[in-house]
Amino acid sequence: MLICEKIQKENLKGRDKFGNNILHYLFSVKGKNLELLSNIPEEDIKLMRQEPNIYDITPNEIAIVNGYNIQGTFTKKFSYEGLVKTIGNSWNLFPIDGLIVNDRILYACMNNLKNTSSSEFSEYLDINFRDVNGKHLVHYSPYCFTETFTKNLNLSLKDILFCKDGNQTMPFQTSRSFTIDILAKIEELPKFNYISHTDDLGMFRYLYRFAFDSFHSLILMKETNFIGFDYSSGQPELVSLCTHRSDGIYYFSIEKSPLKQLRNVHFFGTVDGDDISHYVVRYYLHFIRNHPHHYVMKGKPILQALIARGLRMDFVKNSKGQTAFDLINELACNTPVMLANSKYLKKDVKRGLGNNSKALAKFIIEHKGPKELIVEESETTLALKCEKVAHFSIKMKRKLYFEYKPKPTEKI
Repeated sequence: MLICEKIQKENLKGRDKFGNNILHYLFSVKGKNLELLSNIPEEDIKLMRQEPNIYDITPNEIAIVNGYNIQGTFTKKFSYEGLVKTIGNSWNLFPIDGLIVNDRILYACMNNLKNTSSSEFSEYLDINFRDVNGKHLVHYSPYCFTETFTKNLNLSLKDILFCKDGNQTMPFQTSRSFTIDILAKIEELPKFNYISHTDDLGMFRYLYRFAFDSFHSLILMKETNFIGFDYSSGQPELVSLCTHRSDGIYYFSIEKSPLKQLRNVHFFGTVDGDDISHYVVRYYLHFIRNHPHHYVMKGKPILQALIARGLRMDFVKNSKGQTAFDLINELACNTPVMLANSKYLKKDVKRGLGNNSKALAKFIIEHKGPKELIVEESETTLALKCEKVAHFSIKMKRKLYFEYKPKPTEKI
């Protein structure tokens, strides 16, 4: 907790210079002994729970984030930056920055519905309900496909899967569960390109997963296996593995869709017109600034994998006329420390610059598993008759090749 002053026991209702009362302290540590509160009247404690510090964070918010069940309800605008300055990062709450939240929304974000009854979420039992943020409760939680949600809200997995908020964002995009694990839970899975679905903000599943799981390189690498990039048509395209399930058969195919640019997204200093290339560069520059070794340890294999799958760093320009490579030259050189710490990032970004190579690229499906379960297959399609697709290891692979041109027949 970023606090310098300590509240003394003889002044339990006092505050420090950051506006924190004793509840900010006690709730900031999971399982903290709350015996100190026995000398404070219950009505005073109720008021203290709602007192914001100078970062606009209340003890109620800290309590829910750290697993406490609070009494009573509240509604307020949430400040993610304020939470970071008070108790540190909590990535589950990153997407709700600036939204109007209540205790139920924060419980959902932290996957803590176990000690609540369905009556407390009565309006959310209707999948078509939308709150002041244009969202249903399932849009707030990266764990909405777990039994905790389906049981407490009495919703089917298919209801949750296709529930879109006001920005057309689907819970599948923001879920932290592995792609195949989610889709395998639904017996009759309609044909839809879940991986490439892009909302009105220009965000698709991988970009949300990147914000949540970039520290977990192995998890993110698995998700990287389902996407690729193609610029051969003159327009950026997202290549993805599309899947559906019917009559006990899983169908996989490789499909392309336009790679859209971002709009009204403010993660890591993003501006309108950024795409995934700007997004990942901004992210790693953001963390290199605070954690100099983060990129080499965790980020390097992810960026190299994206570039190996066709991502270009010099193709798309944002509203300021900048490519992702331009960002490196601008943001990494503003201090000598950043210049030194970002040298490996800049080296990898250069690999994503266009060149005059005559090699062509194509994407194919690679898989490992029992051959007797394969119904049909080609380079870009696969059909499996099985109960659990997890028995197969399935991914897309980008292959480079050269077009064969026969030599003209010599005249005699």
